Amino acid sequence: MITDPVELSSADMFEKNWQRYRTVMANNLMYHREVYSELHRIIINEAPRPFRFLDIACGDASCTVKCLKGTAVASYHGIDLSQPALDLARTSAGKRWAVRSSLNTGNSWMR
Repeated sequence: MITDPVELSSADMFEKNWQRYRTVMANNLMYHREVYSELHRIIINEAPRPFRFLDIACGDASCTVKCLKGTAVASYHGIDLSQPALDLARTSAGKRWAVRSSLNTGNSWMR
């Protein structure tokens, strides 16, 4: 019995599109490498130390983990619509920010 169509839709969307997303990322089709490189530069040169990081639409957080390496991040909070993506993000972020990371589905604030 389906009780939450929003959750079903996000899980469905994740399953159908995750490989496509990984292909886009692996081939840098949307210039994520350049964007995250510039974000890293800005954080290193301009962010207060320590700082907190909010990652909206974090996906699996793999790009963010690389971007924040070597920075003074004090806490990380990732938000995404897809619970399966957040499960992957928890693994990625957990390696770096074990206790300080928190992840929420995007629609959890509506409950």
